[in-house]
Amino acid sequence: EPGVTWAELLEQAKQRGRFVVPGGAAATGVADPGVFGGSSGLFSRSLGSAMENMQAADLILANGTLVKVNESSHADLFWALRGGS
Repeated sequence: EPGVTWAELLEQAKQRGRFVVPGGAAATGVADPGVFGGSSGLFSRSLGSAMENMQAADLILANGTLVKVNESSHADLFWALRGGS
């Protein structure tokens, strides 16, 4: 959801028995540069960046089409989103 902060996302994940690798400060938005390797979070050294742990993403193409990208669907775009990792 737009406008979600890391703190809100971490709390929601915790309530569901999940963990998210945060990319930056708790008050910043989830779509901050930390997701894409621009900063390091508390767990970056042990778990890698949020970008490296991405499993899938919804992406809007230049023509306006919404696609889900992951390792098996639009793998080339998924690879690029993860910074080539």
